[in-house]
Amino acid sequence: MPRVAFMPSGKAAMVKEGSTILAAARRAGVEIPASCGSKGICGKCRVRVLEGTVDASVGHEHALSSAEIQSGWRLACIAKVHGDVIIETTAAPARTAILTDFKGRDIIPDGRFRIIPVTMTPPSLADQRPDMKRVCDAAGFDETPFAAIEVLQDLPACLRDSNWSVNLVMVEDILLGVLPGGAGARINGVAIDIGTTTIAGVLVDLVTGRNLAIASRTNPQAIHGDDVVSRIEYASGSREKLLEMRSLVACAINEIIAECAVAVQVDPRTIAGVSLAGNTTMHHLMMGIPPDRIGSSPFTPVLNDGVLLRAGDIGIHIAPGARAYLMPNVAGYVGGDITAGIVIHGIHDAEDRVLYVDVGTNGEMALRANGVTWCCSTAAGPAFEGARISGGMRAATGAISAVGTNDLDLVVTTIDDAPARGICGTGLLDAVAAFLEFGVVDSSGRIVDEDEWPTTCPPAVRARVDFSGDEPEVVLCAPQAPDEPRVTITQRDVRELQLAKGAVAAGIEVMLGAAGIGANELDRVILAGAFGSFLSPASARRVGLLPQDIDLTRIESVGNAALAGARAALLDAGCRIEARRVAEQMRYLELSGRADFQTAYMGAMIFPEPDA
Repeated sequence: MPRVAFMPSGKAAMVKEGSTILAAARRAGVEIPASCGSKGICGKCRVRVLEGTVDASVGHEHALSSAEIQSGWRLACIAKVHGDVIIETTAAPARTAILTDFKGRDIIPDGRFRIIPVTMTPPSLADQRPDMKRVCDAAGFDETPFAAIEVLQDLPACLRDSNWSVNLVMVEDILLGVLPGGAGARINGVAIDIGTTTIAGVLVDLVTGRNLAIASRTNPQAIHGDDVVSRIEYASGSREKLLEMRSLVACAINEIIAECAVAVQVDPRTIAGVSLAGNTTMHHLMMGIPPDRIGSSPFTPVLNDGVLLRAGDIGIHIAPGARAYLMPNVAGYVGGDITAGIVIHGIHDAEDRVLYVDVGTNGEMALRANGVTWCCSTAAGPAFEGARISGGMRAATGAISAVGTNDLDLVVTTIDDAPARGICGTGLLDAVAAFLEFGVVDSSGRIVDEDEWPTTCPPAVRARVDFSGDEPEVVLCAPQAPDEPRVTITQRDVRELQLAKGAVAAGIEVMLGAAGIGANELDRVILAGAFGSFLSPASARRVGLLPQDIDLTRIESVGNAALAGARAALLDAGCRIEARRVAEQMRYLELSGRADFQTAYMGAMIFPEPDA
């Protein structure tokens, strides 16, 4: 078997002949981006062959030049190894900025979860009651509670090791676990947002409702593509691939839970419940349910219902009998994350007119107006996540996250104030908004020729525009050191943003039309999710992502609404009832095939004029 070594990490793996470099990297524990799901399209998985033979098969020419291929550069997702090789990767992955902050109405724990301390006398020849009978008598139970088999298996050792003084972990009349006795015992739960790009979790005291710790990870399923369609295609390949996708998420969730537990010195066995919110595809993959029907017309999920099941059955390791709740979906592309956001912000019962927007790879939106909640989803594409952009990257250290202006030039800000490595979605939005203001880009999205620049365009901005390559580009950051990249916005990048923002804007327009109101009649606009929370509302309106008639003072960013909604469903069963009502009553608009959406989309790709 060939040995594939990776530099500069020094990690290596043995793989089968003909395996891809990307597969070898996964086995070795080396992270290589693969935004397009191993289709050889995005070019993010570039690596260089230092020693050995790697197949330069058809497909590399889509992302690499002939000179680069001659110099040993390959796309890890399609290049296959033949014999021992040494591969050079880019620098170690930067810290990803993951949104864990959230807002929402106060949720009071409903008291379903509780700890019952009990002390028993040990068995004797005169008292031969079974262990469980002894527990029930000490706790005052009239009947033996339902308990998971693992609880019964652990019971005899726990009772004896604890000298017959234990704490019973209960939810309603179900025995979830038996823990060693002692004062100060508490019962905890975890809420999880399973995002396509990132996963975030919060550990909560189920008695007080206090947040104890928060942790996050990038979604490891991204090795099979940044978007849900790529992951649906991969998971549909075989039962083994489907279960792999479930395992990837479950492992990340377990890592989040472990990190939170260690941070506050909590025994994972005291974690009695978990509530999860995610889009419909994540919902299905989490349960190992085939998602393939979501990926093709008529986009039919296996189920939309909220699901209550044993946490262990989906690979989450907490209290032995703990249960997991997955928020209900609305449709194939409007999932439990949107349901969660609607519930925590009370939008379903709002008397004013509210637009709710969660923009990522998919643009999922809801509109509350005149007693009805409308919703829809648009395939915005991965531009807002930094994918398929020439210098695009996730929101991580070194990503250009904001581009402002003064009267003389662009002002670039990076995450952690690190040297620029690329640009994420919010930076792209700001940059194009600035180009429009300076007249470098016109309303059609074209980077205009020099002789068309307005006289008000500053010399420093003019100097950033480069027409020497295959397509025009605007330089945001020139390298200050040999290992720093040149970060630019190309003509194709502007087109990618037009496609993405046009889809979202058109979806909003169709919903407003269905409700019979104009954008100027909206009382509130709520922006949820990482992109929505960090974007500039002014830039969003300037490029036409949000309607021009929206007053900026009415726009509010609420952070990770899916996580907040999952937390609400964890603490209060009434929120689960609300979530079911929301999912059942929302009026879903399927945009594919709608003539009004196609018309709106064509118009929405045009950038608003400066005086609009």
